[in-house]
Amino acid sequence: MGDPVGAAATRAGSTFAGARADKRRQYADVAASPRCSFQVLASEIGGRFAPECGWLIRELCRERVARVPLVIRRSLRLAWHRRWWGILSIAVQGAVAFSVGCTALPGLDRDVPDASEVLVARGEPPVVSRMGLSG
Repeated sequence: MGDPVGAAATRAGSTFAGARADKRRQYADVAASPRCSFQVLASEIGGRFAPECGWLIRELCRERVARVPLVIRRSLRLAWHRRWWGILSIAVQGAVAFSVGCTALPGLDRDVPDASEVLVARGEPPVVSRMGLSG
């Protein structure tokens, strides 16, 4: 949430380069550090995410399932993919709502469910599925 960008209404992703430059300037010490990889996870109002967001989610999913049996790896990776995109999307929606003055959103006052509530743990299904319908 910053200054208006002239082409933002007509060109998707036009705000990402400015966001990257602003964050690199603001956190120059972190961006220059050899101890980390500095990533700017930019998004635009309307739900478009910068390519770095997709890369990060794919890498997180790949790492999360790297040590599970191969036979269930793909289904777990897809479950984590859906879960983390959902969390990220809701966080962005909450930030946008807060920036325009909405201080209370239904459902945002509860904690994020533990993975054991979303994925089947110890052979028992979760009490309530928060993953939504696929289709």
